[in-house]
Amino acid sequence: SYIEFGKNFVNKLNGMFSICIFDERKSKKILIFRDRFGIKPLYYFKNENEFIFSSDLNSLKSSLKNVKKSKNNFLNYQFLNYFPKDQTVYDDIKKLLPAHCIIIENNNLSIEKYWNLEKSKIFFENEDYQEEIYNLLKESIYINLRSDVKTATLLSSGIDSSIVSYEVSKNKKEQTTFCAYFPEKKKDESKNAEKFSKFINS
Repeated sequence: SYIEFGKNFVNKLNGMFSICIFDERKSKKILIFRDRFGIKPLYYFKNENEFIFSSDLNSLKSSLKNVKKSKNNFLNYQFLNYFPKDQTVYDDIKKLLPAHCIIIENNNLSIEKYWNLEKSKIFFENEDYQEEIYNLLKESIYINLRSDVKTATLLSSGIDSSIVSYEVSKNKKEQTTFCAYFPEKKKDESKNAEKFSKFINS
């Protein structure tokens, strides 16, 4: 089927993407996919008369009138530091979740998950795999440091940002790290980030 064709197609893609496939000749179906880990955003708006989507929230909003910010969604953001599920800062604009696709047929919209990450005990307990993950991480960081302009990392003092910043410090003599500090927040990570920054000399 056309849907299976679309799923097979995007499962061969690597990296980040949000992609739309339109079958103009036969089924007239529209398939819209977001990459498996949600690196590339995809936002959409739908009412009785129109459907609009974009990978940029501001460009989508500029195409709409009378879009209101959501008080409930904003409260969720205040508690969680992110918008959960398909929420955005606006009531009528949704985000497509990672590894999901939108299917539009006969003016009906449905959403399906097209990919799942399979968990494996062998994978997590095998030291060879752990070494492979570490090598892939180093390679990815090295590739992303290729730039004609200066690069920097965000350092929140969490595990992920600390690992990335540490690996970057191995490849760069001069490194810049940034940490945002908000006085009104109860949990302040900036002091730990500053300690780690001194440790890697950034």
